[in-house]
Amino acid sequence: MKLSLVTAAATALLAVSGLAHAGDSVLIITHEVKDFATWKVGFDNDKATREKAGLVQRYLLRDPTNPNLVTAVFEATDAAAARSFVSNPALKDAMTKAGVMSQPVITIGNKSR
Repeated sequence: MKLSLVTAAATALLAVSGLAHAGDSVLIITHEVKDFATWKVGFDNDKATREKAGLVQRYLLRDPTNPNLVTAVFEATDAAAARSFVSNPALKDAMTKAGVMSQPVITIGNKSR
């Protein structure tokens, strides 16, 4: 239930925000990490990889009752770019090294107007 609630909140934030146009698709990744501070270093170190994939970070959320439950929300140039990013084996390796403990919940969607 927590994963769904955090993901729903991230989706709602995008729907009501007036963000500059970066792409027509949204990528939301939620997972639990062993230690947020350690994970955040790995996440920050991978910024260039995300940018090269056409992703623009919009939100990084932590669950209020479990601060190691993290949701990252990105805008993507298109759904294909987001799918390509999450299907890259290097992402799984980077997540493992950063301390991701749970199977990520990944949502890719196109913005509605």
